[in-house]
This record gives sequence, C-alpha cells and structure tokens, in this order.
Amino acid sequence: MSVQERFRTPVQIPPAGDRIGYRTPVLMLGSCFTLNIGRRMQEYKFPVCLNPFGVLYNPLSILSGLQLLLNPRTFTPGDLIHHQGLWHSFFHHSSFSSPEREQCLKTINREMKQAASFLKKARFLFISWGTARVYRYKKTGQIVSNCHKLPHREFDHFLLTPEEIAAAWNGMLATLNSRFPEMAVVFTVSPIRHWKDGAHGNQVSKSALHWALHLIMQKNPGIYYFPSYEIMMDELRDYRFYEEDMLHLSHTSISFIWERFAETYIDKEAIEIMSQVEKIITACRHRPIHPESKEYRAFVQNTLKQLRTLQKKYPFIPLGQEKAFLEKQIKEQEEQTI
Repeated sequence: MSVQERFRTPVQIPPAGDRIGYRTPVLMLGSCFTLNIGRRMQEYKFPVCLNPFGVLYNPLSILSGLQLLLNPRTFTPGDLIHHQGLWHSFFHHSSFSSPEREQCLKTINREMKQAASFLKKARFLFISWGTARVYRYKKTGQIVSNCHKLPHREFDHFLLTPEEIAAAWNGMLATLNSRFPEMAVVFTVSPIRHWKDGAHGNQVSKSALHWALHLIMQKNPGIYYFPSYEIMMDELRDYRFYEEDMLHLSHTSISFIWERFAETYIDKEAIEIMSQVEKIITACRHRPIHPESKEYRAFVQNTLKQLRTLQKKYPFIPLGQEKAFLEKQIKEQEEQTI
C-alpha cells in the first residue's frame, strides 16, 4: 500500500460493461452535480445533451422531465405562472424564466424538442439525484421542479419515501428498456449537501435516495451506479475539497471525481482523443502578451495544423468553433504585416 493510499479509503467501482466513445450520445438529467460532469464532457466535445429542463433536484421532477421527453408536447401560456415580473414553468429551473412570456415558451419548446429527438438516439442516460424532499403546489397537486420564490404557504413540503421513489422509477425503467433496449442507465447521488434541511435532514434525505436506488437495482440488475457521493465522503473527506460555502464541491474535487468517472465509463480510444482535444482547447484559451510576435504566429499555425489533422482522422468531433478562432487569429496577424 502506497503512502497516498494510507491517507484515504479508495472507493472500488466495478468496471462498466458499456463505455462512452466520441460517437456515443449521452443524455444527462438532474442536480447541479450533473452539470459538473456534463460540462466536462461538453468541453471535451462529446455528444451530450445536458439538463434540457435546467437543474432538477428530486427524483420525481427528473422523472416528469423524462416523461415529457418520451411524450413531448408544446408548452402553452396556460403552462406558465407569472410571479415577481417573470414567467415561470414548474417543470423547469429558473434559468428558463423570462420577463417575456413568449420568450419563456420559445426557450422551453426549443430545448424540449431537441432533447426529445436526442433521447431517441441516446446510448447513455446519466441521472443525478440531489434530494428526496419535494414541494407540491397546492393549487394543482404538482410536485414542482422549482418553487420560483412563490410563498412557502402555497406548497406542501415533505420527504419522499424510498418505496415511492422506487415504484415510480421502476415503471420508467421498464418503459426505457422496452423502447431503447441498448441504452445504458447510470444513477448517482449528488454529494452536494442541501443544508436548508439541516445536517440531520440532509442525511435523512440522502439516505432515502440511497435506499431507493438499492430497491431499484434489486429489480433492475442492468442499471449502473456511480458512487460520486461515496467518493466525496470517503475518499476526499476534507473541507479543503469544498468551495467557501462548505457545501459545493471545489474545482479540485470535481476534477478528481471526473477522473474516476472517465476511467469507469469512457473507452480507451476516447481517452486518447481527449488528450489531443484538450491540447487544442488549451491553446485556443491562451492569451499571449505579444500577439504580433513570430513565436505566437507559429504557435497558432501549429495548433491549427494539429486541429486539421485531428479533424481528418476523427471528423465527428465538433471543433468548428476552435478552427474559426485560429483562422481568425492567423488572418489578423497577416493583416498586421501588410
């Protein structure tokens, strides 16, 4: 045992039979932890559809989102509420809200249409649960994805039981398996703490999620579980791995969990491609002190050459934005020399 291993308890993750490559469409839904992994995948240019309803925290709201993608419909003004100068949807995060009703509907319907189409070809579905506590809007009985700062008295606030969660999701998983038998489904419990419920309340909520997943995996043995919660609690296990609020994960901890995710679910060819993509992206982010220098010109030209070589070998990797940036840099340099 190495010195490093003696200072932590590594979480053992069973190897995944299904792996993600650069031609593997991945749909990701759920808590803000989904953003941490999903954005990394987007940065590396994987085909990812990330949170088409915005950040969702509880299992039933995520389930409602999936049901809408399986049976898409057009949202109309009757689906929205108006509060504090903004139009909102109880199915969506506040990032979809807008002072203009038509703009809100336009964004909602555009994202849902794209995501519903994406679901049909998705080969991985990644689900992140954040809390088992839900808010039910008294006027309609709907469990909402976001309260949008409406008065607390307009909602019933309660904890879902593991059995309720499992029963709802067992039905959904049966539907997914029937319609998309080749799709791999991965669940995780977000390590980000919901401190509004208190220390004990947060643990009770996370425990309900863990037990629900235990019940689900007993009935659906083909489902994967990625232990992001356990990695944070047992491997990292220190406040230096949190942001200043001591609730959200730091960049370092996100990177560590991302590495564990990548080694578990991303295939070997994609890992090799990722290193090449990262070099190009890092080069494009570089801001030189002397952009007019010969050295920087050679740097840009060499990066563009690497990009074209990579695109020729892997034409399915979307590097158009980086290519346009590099070509613009070269054009500006040539104009300066005239």
